[in-house]
Amino acid sequence: MRRYLNIFFFMLILVAMELATIPLLIWMTGDSTQLKFGSWQLAEWLINYEGGFVRRGLAGQLLYWIGSGSNLISLINRMTLMLYFCYFILFIALYRLAKIQNLPIFLLSILVPGGIFQMGMTAQFFTRKEILFLMLFGILCLIYLLTLRKKSKNQSNNHILLLLVALVGGIFCTFVHEGYLFMGYPITVILLWTALKTEPKKSVSGFLFGAYVVLIPLLFIYLSLHKGDYFLATQIWDSLSLSDRQILSPAAPYSFFGPIASLSWGLTQHFLTLYGVFATGAYIYWPIYIVGNVLVLGFIFYVLSQANQFRATAFFKTLILAGLCIATMFFIAADWGRWLSFLTNSLLLFSFVLSASTNSEISREGGARSTTAIFSKLYIKIIFIALIMYSLVFRLPECCLSPHMIFMSY
Repeated sequence: MRRYLNIFFFMLILVAMELATIPLLIWMTGDSTQLKFGSWQLAEWLINYEGGFVRRGLAGQLLYWIGSGSNLISLINRMTLMLYFCYFILFIALYRLAKIQNLPIFLLSILVPGGIFQMGMTAQFFTRKEILFLMLFGILCLIYLLTLRKKSKNQSNNHILLLLVALVGGIFCTFVHEGYLFMGYPITVILLWTALKTEPKKSVSGFLFGAYVVLIPLLFIYLSLHKGDYFLATQIWDSLSLSDRQILSPAAPYSFFGPIASLSWGLTQHFLTLYGVFATGAYIYWPIYIVGNVLVLGFIFYVLSQANQFRATAFFKTLILAGLCIATMFFIAADWGRWLSFLTNSLLLFSFVLSASTNSEISREGGARSTTAIFSKLYIKIIFIALIMYSLVFRLPECCLSPHMIFMSY
């Protein structure tokens, strides 16, 4: 019976992967003159240094050089699609390397609102700069998992590699978008701290860890002093080709648009956007997603923690701490869907890593329990089915929310 159930879940996973990838591939590689996702998201990628140094401009400048200043929207479509597929592969690789071997949990991890399935079905979330934060964190998780499989004599070198990638990648991501400080930075600090607890040689690793902890906040402060102004926004907009500007803003291609226009915003303006959550009545619906995703994550964490009940408490404490640190974004700006998507995906990746880390100590502590056996309980099956239904019915919006947007459209 269990064999047939595994085949059933494997087929469901394949169908979910197909629905999330093939239609998206066709859509994103179609007519380049048609918007594939929101013009606001596209304009965010196009912020560059053509008018002078400004926060968030690194990715846009690299794209500007690669595309020679023209057809950048088509380039962004291909780039974001590639990043989505890379993240999808990385997600699967981390699950496999963690040796979880629980198809129901993997299915739920894919289907959760804001996760891989809804990213592909709605062409959302992976089109934001946070996909780079997720990619970096996923790569760090991958290095850590590989470190767990190496012999102890190589662990110091692997820890140094882990810290170097975190430091270089963190600097890059901060120049791409200073929101990295509130999203990728906290959970990365916790991951690095977890990895370094078993580090025998702490001199070099300690220095690199300290450099990461101090440097990212300093970069954030530095970038906050280069917010730009009206004239710089005009120069950035004028540096784009007319064809790209007409796609972004067909009604007014000669006037700067969207995130380029809001470059000079400070924290005060971002705080004020929270008013929109309450003024539009969206506060009625956001608890559905926040509570729903927390329940999905809690269920996944519970099942994974049962493989090593002796470390279950530490497992939960680490993940809860990471989640609370990322949740500070909810009090800074109003794009709650984006923050919830990042929180959900990063915690899933972290849970895979922690599961592999705690399971590596089973031979010393004993008492391992199969995560598959948990599903023999009736109440676990009922909860699982309810969470699957929630994931299939409700669609997580990126930012703005209204009643007609809360359900998935198939």
